[in-house]
Amino acid sequence: MKNKHAGLLVLTLLLVGTSGCASSGAGLGATVRSPSPEITMDVFFDTLGPYGSWIDVDIYGRVWLPNVVEVGWRPYTHGSWVYTSAGWTWNSDWRWGWAPFHYGRWFHHGQYGWVWVPGAVWAPAWVAWREGDGWLGWAPLPPRARWSVGVGLDLGALDLSIAIASDGWIFVSDRYFLDPRLHSRIVDRGRNSALLGMTRNVTRYAAEGQRVIERSVPVERLERALGEPVSRYRIDELSKPPRAKTNTVVRDRVKVYRPNVQQTPTKKTSRGGKGRRPS
Repeated sequence: MKNKHAGLLVLTLLLVGTSGCASSGAGLGATVRSPSPEITMDVFFDTLGPYGSWIDVDIYGRVWLPNVVEVGWRPYTHGSWVYTSAGWTWNSDWRWGWAPFHYGRWFHHGQYGWVWVPGAVWAPAWVAWREGDGWLGWAPLPPRARWSVGVGLDLGALDLSIAIASDGWIFVSDRYFLDPRLHSRIVDRGRNSALLGMTRNVTRYAAEGQRVIERSVPVERLERALGEPVSRYRIDELSKPPRAKTNTVVRDRVKVYRPNVQQTPTKKTSRGGKGRRPS
């Protein structure tokens, strides 16, 4: 009988201890994240195929041209910005946006318009940033802007003020930067030349382990401009691409699909070109 009571006591202590640990984890906002899956660049080819065309161009080889019918369309215009543990993260309105706005680089082709060059490294957004006089601006980083392990964002001799054309920049007033209808707040590109003269380059990315972190526009700077706190979101990783929008915002979480991509180009995505692809 004594042994039976001792066994019950031990079991009770174990249950209490387990319950206490779970409660403590919940209090810290702990989440169970799916491990980042491993993929090859063929996944880009297969999943983006229904939403655009893969074409061969000089220098970069096989690139992706989205089926966007809007005249004058530019990357990073249909969606919104959210502040996450990785910095300012682009929350695309396009179902296919999980890949082209977080991997690789965009460039404007003289014949086809904006096309995407696949890359292997995930970032909250691959854009250059400018700020000043109550304005914030961003533009797709060109393919020559590379991410190097141990170095970070490697621009080499690249001058962003020259490499990025004036009409490639997207500007909004500080007070509209977090507007979920951001597309309707973008300033007409005819004002870009003047706004480039009023703002300065603040592009900055850092590395935390194997992850790319955006550090260009401090969230505290925007809070001072807005006079109110900015919501912070944690990233929860998905095991497969989202079925709707690129990132799903739920309460204080942003659900993101950011698989690890093998660096070696595959036959599908490397044919036709001799240039180096962005990391």
